[in-house]
Amino acid sequence: MIANSEIRVQLLLSSVKQYELAEKLGLSEPGLSTKLRKPLPDDEKQKLLALIAEIEADHFREARARAAGQ
Repeated sequence: MIANSEIRVQLLLSSVKQYELAEKLGLSEPGLSTKLRKPLPDDEKQKLLALIAEIEADHFREARARAAGQ
């Protein structure tokens, strides 16, 4: 199985781009790719999944604000 598949799948299912997650972590996009190559501890995975959810919520709020402003 691919390392950190839960994180990779969540990125695919969400509106979050890999570069956005990398920015939140203070990494480059290639740096995040490198980090995801090896299995991460569960607490680290949970942190990344929470960040993905946070970024996705930000996208939703931004879209709602744009819609309200029209």
